[in-house]
Amino acid sequence: MWLLGETLLDDGKEEVTAEGVEWLERAAKMGVGMAAMRLAIFYGQDSLQHFDEARQLHWTFRAAEMGVPLAAYQIGLAFEDGEIGDIVDYSSAVHWYEVAAGYGYPLALQRLAYAFRDGELGLVPDRARADELERRAAEFSKLRQRAELEDWLLLAKAGDRDTQKWLSLAYREGFGGLAADLEQAKYWEERADSTG
Repeated sequence: MWLLGETLLDDGKEEVTAEGVEWLERAAKMGVGMAAMRLAIFYGQDSLQHFDEARQLHWTFRAAEMGVPLAAYQIGLAFEDGEIGDIVDYSSAVHWYEVAAGYGYPLALQRLAYAFRDGELGLVPDRARADELERRAAEFSKLRQRAELEDWLLLAKAGDRDTQKWLSLAYREGFGGLAADLEQAKYWEERADSTG
């Protein structure tokens, strides 16, 4: 259901976009966190005529409550920067960073590590806690990168030309968790050419 909404939303036609929002709202109301997050992103795009800060905030909170770590992290940032109610609220920021960190979200772990290291966000400096958070952030970053790489490989093997081109470049330059490997770069470039 939320994938249908996502697909329709990306169509760009006004009537299709409205239908996509409808499907995403249905999915979000049924507890699909990614649907709520997609709605938050949709309403938060300044360049679109659909920009609506109140709806963006509503759906970001809903997504965070449904376990979407990115949403919890963004709420933490908003409280830290005083973007919610026009007041800086470090206590709420820390709460939402901890929620995101509980899911292993690397940026939240890193932000808390800095805060504990430097005594920011109203936290008492704690070098040991900061080191532990940084270690966890690095660990989760590696796991996430490995999972993303596996997704890329599955898409490329299934014939997705854009992914094949990305893999070719990643192997050529040695980024995205991949060591430089000109043989693999050439292989994926040839696969992309034959797919296209």
